[in-house]
Amino acid sequence: MAVSGTGKQLLAKFYIRGHKIIQFVDEESCYFKERNQLYYDHSLISPFLPRGDIHYVDIGARNGDSVRELVPFKERIKSLICFEPNPEEFQKLKIVCEKNNLKASLNEFAISEESGMLDFVWDEKERNGGLKNKISLQESWDSERKFKCLCWKDFSENLKIQLENLNFIKVDTEGSDIDCLMQLQEIIVKNKPNIMIEWFPETEDKIKKFCSEFSYYAINPETRKTPKEWCHNLILLHKDSKILKKVWKK
Repeated sequence: MAVSGTGKQLLAKFYIRGHKIIQFVDEESCYFKERNQLYYDHSLISPFLPRGDIHYVDIGARNGDSVRELVPFKERIKSLICFEPNPEEFQKLKIVCEKNNLKASLNEFAISEESGMLDFVWDEKERNGGLKNKISLQESWDSERKFKCLCWKDFSENLKIQLENLNFIKVDTEGSDIDCLMQLQEIIVKNKPNIMIEWFPETEDKIKKFCSEFSYYAINPETRKTPKEWCHNLILLHKDSKILKKVWKK
């Protein structure tokens, strides 16, 4: 998940709980300490989490950078399911979950339209990448690797059962976000989960088609308005979402 400018810096140091700042202390364990003052919440995910029980799916979980945002809400998390195919990043993800007592189903593979060891392009410095045949801005990637991928039909029955109650999906796959969502389309139609994805110029038509077919609205999470120009992250809320009227400024 990308955050630009000062938002990125603040997200790395602070979290909001009620009317207090929760200061970020340790990158791996996500320990916090409180400071008694009100501060603007730069978190992109937390305002759009479902009210009540949270059943969260993270596709492209990387090193747990987005999972960390869930720490203040862990008492409400009833299921946490993560997908990350890169072995090095997967180990970091495990550490974040273990140190923060987040009970999670961690899956060391990517969701894809086909199963197998597929070609990924990778940025060694940013520790980020995606499927070679789906990736956006391919010229920015400096290496190629093969990672395990599974499509929906090859998921275990146990994993399919775990996914049945999902109500929030975060996807960060550098270009194949909508393709991943389509693997979960039966559950999306049934549950109408809140969704966070990345928006690339190459994927704009797919995003519009998804929103039209599944009755979702796209929202810029920073302005909470319908985006009139490109923004890196998008929140997709179903027309029947309970939080749509509360967070959408149109």
